Amino acid sequence: EKLHRAREILESEQNHMRDDRIVLRDQQNEVKQREAAVTAREDFVNERERMIAAATAPSRQPIASEHTMSAITRLTRGPFDMARSVFGGKK
Repeated sequence: EKLHRAREILESEQNHMRDDRIVLRDQQNEVKQREAAVTAREDFVNERERMIAAATAPSRQPIASEHTMSAITRLTRGPFDMARSVFGGKK
């Protein structure tokens, strides 16, 4: 009778362990799916940031009018250009 009782307890514990393994496997699969989704979102955000940075980056070529302006014109426009940069006005 003790042997039968021990066998029943063992089978019960085996069933619980099996159920726990199944639940754990499902949780691991869910974590992997979430990780893949997060990675995909991060890639998308990085690509968008790169596109935005490329679109908003100032051109590296100098403006032709800056080099052809006279010294007096540059001196008189200086304070106004500084005020525009501080207060956000458009040039």
